[in-house]
Amino acid sequence: MEGQEHSSKRVKINDEMGMDRLSNLPDSRCKLINLGKLKFICGKSMRVKLVRTVFQHAISHRLEELETDLIGSFPPSLSDCQTSLFECRTLKSLKIHRTVTDFFKFAALKTLQISASLPGESDLFSNCLNLENLLLAKCSACYSTGIFIVSAPRLVSLTVSDFSFSGKIMITAPRLKFFNMKQSSCLLSIDKCLALDEVNILISPSIYEQMTNWYASKIRVMVEGLCNAKSNSVALNLSTGKFIMYYSSVDAEARVVKLNQESGKEEILFVFQMVSGLCLNQLSTIVEDMLI
Repeated sequence: MEGQEHSSKRVKINDEMGMDRLSNLPDSRCKLINLGKLKFICGKSMRVKLVRTVFQHAISHRLEELETDLIGSFPPSLSDCQTSLFECRTLKSLKIHRTVTDFFKFAALKTLQISASLPGESDLFSNCLNLENLLLAKCSACYSTGIFIVSAPRLVSLTVSDFSFSGKIMITAPRLKFFNMKQSSCLLSIDKCLALDEVNILISPSIYEQMTNWYASKIRVMVEGLCNAKSNSVALNLSTGKFIMYYSSVDAEARVVKLNQESGKEEILFVFQMVSGLCLNQLSTIVEDMLI
């Protein structure tokens, strides 16, 4: 009816819920009800009839936000459900758990959060043409090429947290403005992101990585790629202390903090103001001196 507003409803479903319980969901004939948010966790079991019923209902009621452990794990018998989700024009936010085994081709998705084991193919996001916000939290990946690609034409914000990967993250996102990476020791290639406003990086390399000769040069190459950002903060956590560097349009500074082995407290060794012509060889030397 004209003049009536669409209402919104949140629904939480797990695979222990029987089919009769689904009768509590809004009737599919009530087209004025939007399903604002759906959390659907199956765990180790999956009942095809239940999954089909839930997703068909959600899509027909203009699903906006979805949290699930099923994306990328649909069996062939549910390929139509997967296609319908990819093509859903109302789905704007998606949170994925467990395992991802397929590419993403979501037509309208703007926000994507993944906490899962990622597949052997590295280019997952290039078909998400409207993706603006991406969070990779507690993910793991193992690629024979050693390169994990983040390529999304409209991506604005990217956060990588606790990412278990020993290779290089290559970011190609021409509109990227905000990048955050913490608790990861991955190589990083970000020099093609020319619109960066703010970069925050916290790296905690393993003892083995700290003992290798190439680690300092690895950090140097990464820092070179960050020169496009207007504001930049890099913190390197080592067994002997911390190296912290930041700069913005108004200030720039590098700081070395040593960990007192007896008291366990941090002690500032020195702080120096950085200038635009700071030699990256000097940065590399400082890091080398802090390595074991």
